[in-house]
Amino acid sequence: MMRSLFAVLVLALFLIVTGLPTRSAHAAAIKSLPGCAANTLTANDDGSTSAVALPFTMDFFGTSYNSLYVNNNGNVTFSGSLSTFTPFGLLSTSTVIIAPFFGDVDTTSPGSSEVTYGPTTFGGRTAFCVNWVNVNYFGATTADKLNSFQLLLVDRSDIGVGDFDIYFNYDKIQWETGSASNGTNGLGGDSARVGYSNGTDTAFELPGSGANGAFLNSSAGGLIHNSRDSLENGRYIFRVRGGAAPTGGFVSGRVIGRTPDGPQVPLAGATVQICKQDVVPPVCSTTTSDANGDYSVAGLVPGTYNGMAVPPATRADLFPDINELFDLGGGQGLPGYDFKLTLPRPRPPGVTIDSIANTSNGSPVLSWSAPVQVTTMNDTCAGGSATWELIQAGEVIASGSMPQTSTPGLFKGTIPPLRPEHGPALLRIEVACPGAGVDKTLDVDVYIDPSGHVRDVNGTGIVGATVTLLRSDSSSGPFVAVADGSAIMSPSNRTNPDTTTAEGRFGWDVIAGFYVVRAEATGCVSPDNPAQSFVESEVMTIPPPVTDLDLRLNCGGSGPPPTDTPVPPAGLSGDVNCSGGVNAIDSALILQFIAGLVGSLQCQEDGDVNGSGDINSIDAAIVLQFVAGLVPSLPV
Repeated sequence: MMRSLFAVLVLALFLIVTGLPTRSAHAAAIKSLPGCAANTLTANDDGSTSAVALPFTMDFFGTSYNSLYVNNNGNVTFSGSLSTFTPFGLLSTSTVIIAPFFGDVDTTSPGSSEVTYGPTTFGGRTAFCVNWVNVNYFGATTADKLNSFQLLLVDRSDIGVGDFDIYFNYDKIQWETGSASNGTNGLGGDSARVGYSNGTDTAFELPGSGANGAFLNSSAGGLIHNSRDSLENGRYIFRVRGGAAPTGGFVSGRVIGRTPDGPQVPLAGATVQICKQDVVPPVCSTTTSDANGDYSVAGLVPGTYNGMAVPPATRADLFPDINELFDLGGGQGLPGYDFKLTLPRPRPPGVTIDSIANTSNGSPVLSWSAPVQVTTMNDTCAGGSATWELIQAGEVIASGSMPQTSTPGLFKGTIPPLRPEHGPALLRIEVACPGAGVDKTLDVDVYIDPSGHVRDVNGTGIVGATVTLLRSDSSSGPFVAVADGSAIMSPSNRTNPDTTTAEGRFGWDVIAGFYVVRAEATGCVSPDNPAQSFVESEVMTIPPPVTDLDLRLNCGGSGPPPTDTPVPPAGLSGDVNCSGGVNAIDSALILQFIAGLVGSLQCQEDGDVNGSGDINSIDAAIVLQFVAGLVPSLPV
């Protein structure tokens, strides 16, 4: 059956696309951008700039701003400058403030650099930058403790008027307090605050604000060891849309993995995503686990969530863990939301699975676009019966029977095409034997493959094409190639670049983010630009899941020009997702459309199965009857 739970997210959308510019290389959390050092706040203690014009207008909690004040003490304000050096709680302030590190910065102290700022661009978008790089604290007598952090405000008016992104970037945090704020040698006392406030009734502080030691490099949970909506440690992204910045509760816990000999150990470097599932598409926040295996995601609005953890690059032998749904109230915290990653269960003796590949640890990979045959042999079970089911996150996503063949004790079943289901799953086979026979329950971990294809302009798959996965924390970029073996990709395939199969097939299961896929092959060029040896997809936002990415190259043949939209099969009644077949997924999509959970259907004209003039629950029921064999055919 169709699930609304899209915790494991996929790359692949039916787009036939052409080239985009070459992408840039990986960089550290603090970005070295032109303009960040264009202006200098002269060395001072508790000083500020006058009003500085912003290069764009930003809507922050319903008020539009086109200027701000850069304050020496690790923050910017909007209604006036701020000289306060002891950090106050942002949850109860009358100051409109954005504070990447509100603490007592003194740039006249030994070894300190000055604060710099100015307009710049980031990911092709207009931005404003402030650098507090290598700054010291008030009362310092040496330069043995320096902090480096950065604020980027990035214009996203391409999404909505006044929309922007807040970036807090950290390269090192060695002190937390000035001597006038009850600190000793930069530590203890009234520790720094990180967050923002509208100055009236809405604010956000990163967990650890005001807590001694929480943000320091020396803490496993320090700012440079964690992230928000980014897989770059030390980078925290807050997307402000329609004036609303992320606020609310948090989820935290530990990622635990099983070693080959059995004991459970904390996993550092696992990727974690927490996804709000009561919206369409789901909205996810990402982070990575620290040296103790701990993670935390904050700024979560009330709603229904679930989470997924993907094993780190060093433990591709483990399967991801998808946790069940939970509800988060306003301002609530949910600690102890742990993930347990285990070694996959191998294929039991006597079980065969018509897999298209194996993962690095030998688990079968199932095609999601074609039937999969499964058999099991139980010599002592003549006259018995058997069933199969696929389970994800504790929920059965598909099931069926395995009739006994003419060979006594041999049971055979067919798993129908599973699209859009994908990612890790448990295949459970249950054999019931009459009389003295022995009943059996057989479990094996499998991956459901999310395939895309590289084809020539005639539609023929290209074998041996090089396919590269690129990712960004933002839809505006910059996009960089995902490192080979990275935990951004699930263990079903962690090869990047990858090479297409004989059918031109490729596929990755990936965590939430923004992606581009590039394809190139010897002797082939872009159909739209013969001088370019590759093609790239459009920017793809994950979630929602996207399916059947179709990249076209001109390899010397002729054929119809590529288009940007799929061509659905004509006149296939009930096939509302244009898959070329009718199954229970179509029925579920019709029900979601009726309930308003999806705004449209890809092949909506095929949803009126009974010809009544509209799409309703009767059409969904007829499709289910057809799938179950209760009606022999559907109207054409």
